[in-house]
Amino acid sequence: MEKKVGDSWLKIPCIGYIGSCEYDDLCQLLAQIGECPEPFVDAGVPCQCPFQQGQYALPQTEFDVEIPIFPAGDYHFRANLTNNDNSVGCAEIFATFA
Repeated sequence: MEKKVGDSWLKIPCIGYIGSCEYDDLCQLLAQIGECPEPFVDAGVPCQCPFQQGQYALPQTEFDVEIPIFPAGDYHFRANLTNNDNSVGCAEIFATFA
């Protein structure tokens, strides 16, 4: 995870499972979120396991996220998904929190 500061992207360290972290079980983490946000559903982008093979794209959209831990600004998230050390997918998100 990175936050834009001026013209640079600064890596955010992993603190309390937030930031540039490694997670053992993405499916368990996503299950805690509950329902997919409406823009994901409308675009056919899944946010719960199991994921079907394919490419998914979420068009630029706005929706409320109840995560008060993020200060306002631009963020970049990149996830590399593995299973038994084999790459099985990736995700990249650019987001702005107001």
